[in-house]
Amino acid sequence: MRIAIAAAGSLLVLAFGIFGLLVMNDWGLVAASHEPLDRTLDAMQQAEQDRALVPGGIFIVLAVAAAAGPAFAALKSSELPAWALAAIYLALLVLGGPAYFMFSFANLNSIGDTYADWDSEAVQRLEAPLYSTSLGAMIVLVLLLVVVGVRKLSRPTPGTRSSR
Repeated sequence: MRIAIAAAGSLLVLAFGIFGLLVMNDWGLVAASHEPLDRTLDAMQQAEQDRALVPGGIFIVLAVAAAAGPAFAALKSSELPAWALAAIYLALLVLGGPAYFMFSFANLNSIGDTYADWDSEAVQRLEAPLYSTSLGAMIVLVLLLVVVGVRKLSRPTPGTRSSR
């Protein structure tokens, strides 16, 4: 079970990172400007606005590390419960939304400074799956922790009698 959770969790975190990178560095710029990427980049250069690739690079490196770390831990240690591994991946997806926002800010700021009439709603539509995933992961994480907590509290502790 832990291997399946590690595989699924790693794939989800990697997909989140790759999608976020593409939206941050390319798709968001195109959606905001309504022009092909090469023309958008030319307009940004003429407006003396930089396309920041470093934040996207850091974002994807962090996503790869976040995907691999728990998977490696799951393979090395048999003491990590499956629910804890799932909670780690869910927490990483929860943190992915705010991380994306912080890392994407430079390019969105540049496109906004380049195009006075930039389409922020088009960018928001592209970003929606990232933020929805992050929110959904938070809901599932809270539910998982509640279920685990309730199960642990409902178990009789050693030395106490069960009322059954």
